[in-house]
Formats: sequence, structure tokens, C-alpha cells
Amino acid sequence: MNFIIRFRILIISLFIVFTLLLSLNLGFLEKNAGIEAMIPEENPDYLYFKETEKLFGYMDPIIIGVTAEDGILTNDGIDVIKRISDFFVKRSELSNDNVLSLTTVKNITGEDGFLIIEPL
Repeated sequence: MNFIIRFRILIISLFIVFTLLLSLNLGFLEKNAGIEAMIPEENPDYLYFKETEKLFGYMDPIIIGVTAEDGILTNDGIDVIKRISDFFVKRSELSNDNVLSLTTVKNITGEDGFLIIEPL
């Protein structure tokens, strides 16, 4: 304890210098929360996504969130999700493979930090 009190200015100065050195790289920090960061490049779904992106331009997924007071994993909650999913599946602009929800997805797993989507 004597050491800390005795060298308090040096310790505080070292922490400030260390913090400033670490903050120099903040300008190079990047965040990638896109779909491309979640699926491995050799995955067929990723390759299909890239082909579609070339054809139609940049594509962002649309995410619809549903909440319920008694939880979404109830019969009524799943029914709401099914009705929303069915609405989008019936749209001529989308194919059945483009709509993913609790009622349409086949199998989603994680492997080495990547999201893997395969038929069940």
C-alpha cells in the first residue's frame, strides 16, 4: 500500500499514457455486423447471396421483431410468426428460400463462430 501512495503520480501517469497509446488505434476500428460476417465464404448460401447481390445491387436483410407479454414461444406467438412469414412467402418478389423465421427455417447452427444454415 505504501508503494501505491508513494508512487501515485507515476502510476496515474502510466495509466494515462497507456490509455492514450491504446486510443490511437480507435480510428482504425471497424464493425462488421452484416450477413457476410456471419456466413463462411465457401457456404453455398453465401455464394448465392453474392450472385444475387451482383445481379440486383447491394442487399440488406429485413428483420421483423415480434414481442409478446407472455413470451413469443407460445401457440399464439408462433401463429403470429407463421402468418407474417406466410405473407412474405406468398409475395411474388420473394422466393420461399428468402424468408427465414421460426416457422420456415430448417436448421441453423453455429460452427467456429459462423452461422451455418442447412436443411434439417
